[in-house]
Order: sequence, then C-alpha cells, then structure tokens
Amino acid sequence: MSKTTNKANRRKPAQSKWAIAIEVTVILIFAVCAIVVACSLFLRPPEVDHKVPFDTAPSAETTGPSEATNEKGEPVETTLPVGKQEPVTYVRREGVYNFLIAGHDRVAVNTDVIILASFDTQNNSLNLVQLPRDSYSTYAWKNYHKINGVFPCALSQNGYDYKGAMKGFMDYLMQNMAIMLDYYVLVDLDILQEVVDLIGGVDINIPADMEYEDPDQDLVINLKAGRHHLNGEQAEGFVRFRAGYVQADIGRNDAQKIFMSAFLKQYKENLNLNTLTGTVEQMIKNVTTNLSVSDCVFFAKEALELDLGRVVMVNMPGSDILVTEGEYSSYFVLSRAGTLDAVNRFLNVYTEDITDSIFDRNLVFTNAANSQINAIYRTETKIAKEYIAEEVNQSGIYIPRT
Repeated sequence: MSKTTNKANRRKPAQSKWAIAIEVTVILIFAVCAIVVACSLFLRPPEVDHKVPFDTAPSAETTGPSEATNEKGEPVETTLPVGKQEPVTYVRREGVYNFLIAGHDRVAVNTDVIILASFDTQNNSLNLVQLPRDSYSTYAWKNYHKINGVFPCALSQNGYDYKGAMKGFMDYLMQNMAIMLDYYVLVDLDILQEVVDLIGGVDINIPADMEYEDPDQDLVINLKAGRHHLNGEQAEGFVRFRAGYVQADIGRNDAQKIFMSAFLKQYKENLNLNTLTGTVEQMIKNVTTNLSVSDCVFFAKEALELDLGRVVMVNMPGSDILVTEGEYSSYFVLSRAGTLDAVNRFLNVYTEDITDSIFDRNLVFTNAANSQINAIYRTETKIAKEYIAEEVNQSGIYIPRT
C-alpha cells in the first residue's frame, strides 16, 4: 500500500466535545449580536420635530369673555383679558407621536375619513379623535367650506403631488388647531379590504340592517343586524354606510369606532410575520405616507402592547346645521371651547396646555358674517364624549336611525 493511500485512509482526529461547544457558543453569540443590532436599527424610537409648528405669541387683541356657556348654562371665559396674556414655552413630552389619518374613496379625492391620532408609547395609550368631514372650514377652494375639501385644494396647489398635498393638509390643521402632527397617512379604500382579509376578518355587532347601493362606486351594502364575522368587502360597507342615520356624519363616525375597536382586537390576536409583511406590502401599494419602513415596524410592535382599555375614541365637539349658503348648506360646526378642550385632553404632545389666545387665531372654523354658524362656534360648549375600545367591543354603540 502506498503512502498516498495510507494518508487518504487516515481519519482526522475527532474534535473534542468542548471544542464543539465553544464553536456553537461563538456562533450563538454572533447570532444574538446580529439580532440585537437588527432590532436596534428597526425598533429605535423615531426622531421627532421639537419645533412648535404654530404661532405661540398671544393674540394682540382679545374680544373679552365670549358668549360660550358650560352644560349648566353658566358663562365660560374663553379668552384672556388684555394685559394678562403671557407667552408660553411649549416643551414636548417624550414618546408621544401624532398622526393625521385620512381616507378617500375610489371616485373623489375628498377625505371623507379624517382621524387625528395620538400614540403615547410611554404609557401604552392611544387617542383617536374623529374630525367630521362636513366640519365648517374656510380656505381658498371656490365656495366649498367643508374640511374634507382641504386635501383636494392642497392637491391642486401642489401640482397633484399627493405627498405635498398631505403635507399641506397637515400644516393647515397644525397652524389652526394649534396641534403637532408628526406623520400623515392617506389611505386608499382598497387597503381596508385587503388588510381585514389578511387578519382573518373582524367580529362586529351591527346595530341595525344596512342596505345601500351606489353604482358609480361599485358599492353594494347589504348587512343584517346582529353580531357577524365580516370579511374585507363587508367591513368596507359597514364603515362607509351612512344612509338612515339621524346624524349622517356622526353616525358613520360612531360606526367607524365600532370597526376600529374590532380591528384592533383582531390585529393584536392575529399578528404574525405573514400579516406584518402583508400589511407593509399593502401600505406600500395603497398608502401615501411619510412613515418609513422602520417607523412602521416600530409602531406595529408598540401597538401589540396596547391595552384596549387605554384606547380612547372621540368626536370633535360641535353641532350639525342647515344654512342658506349657496349649494353647500349642510355643515358640522365645531364648538370652539369644546374643540380646544379636546385638543388639550387628547392631542396635546406638550407639557403645557394650548391657550385660547393661540387656538384658531384666524377663525377658520367659523364665519363671522353668518350668525347661525358663529352662534354654534361661540356659544355651544360641548365636552367630547369618550368611548373606550374595550367597552365598545363588548357593548357596541347606539346609533340613532331615522
């Protein structure tokens, strides 16, 4: 037998168990380090803008006490007397992020869903404030004075750049409501069906029969009262239905609260790698946003920690009104004092309250020349009614029908 053959037949010395253990340990250490680095890159809290986006200088002039009243009919001081206004330094709280969420249908670009969301990741709480689409608002868009037209107005002014238009919409709300908004999310309704189907549908207690057809939008709604498991198409019909509600816009907002409560519950129970990647894919296809992928992963992870007992949903306070003002005669007029209260309780990212002297300083949410509109804006003080997602899931919401 040759030396070459002998060498080929020789066995390599077996590694000791200790050597194998050390190799495995080293590999595991490197793997853990890689995971930690990856998590630190994707789950790092997003950087926020600490610059205040609205004018904080007190108004040069005040009108003195307004005619606003509380629920007992007693006068409410809503402006500061001349000479006693002091500038306020607004310092941002850590871990609180605000979002503008808007949705439009397949035909028009009016934003018929407008939600202002405040996510406190330090305290695991979420506030969802619905701004009725018919809210009176003045801006340069012909004679249309409903807030759902601010986005298409900004769209035309920005050369039909959707991101630029959403930034314009966000700036409009920040400057006039004296709030901070970090992110915008413009949702095409296609994503609603896809994401609901992705998480396996939602369980919803439908308050009453819903029947409606709109051939122009290829929309057919046929839902029966009672608790049902809805797929994506049915859930979209539930969210969009408004016919037959005593307060059409507010009724639909309350139906959206029922949906959001059910969706959050189902999302938490069914989130996995498949649903997470599918959601991100749908956002890329159907959402216009300034959120990065890492931002989405961070907030998705934080959402899993949410206790539905700490998810609060409210409507901006105000009242419906019919006025004789051209073609558009039906409005929802915000209550100045009530809206300011809602801003401070549910949307304020700062350590100090927003003062009346800087809130809606340009009076864009009223029409001083229209006594009907101005009366609601000035005199009706309404405290926003709070709905807790956990309770809504259990008991639903009563929505008056005609």
